[in-house]
Amino acid sequence: MQNTRIVGIAIIVLAVLFFVIGFYYVSSAENALLAGHTVEDSGTCSHDLGAVCPFAELNKLAVPKYIGLSEKIC
Repeated sequence: MQNTRIVGIAIIVLAVLFFVIGFYYVSSAENALLAGHTVEDSGTCSHDLGAVCPFAELNKLAVPKYIGLSEKIC
């Protein structure tokens, strides 16, 4: 009985640790993408011609968010 309790606590600690690491990764990646870009009043972003549009890249970062949310709900 004691072993299953230790395993359960270890699983919970690992899940919280993975959540924190994932949140930090997505948050820092979003901040790095949005640095140096501005959004005009019309809603369009303005950036250098050779630069990648940050909003297109943010859509790629949405996948880890949704996966993390779905695992949290299940």
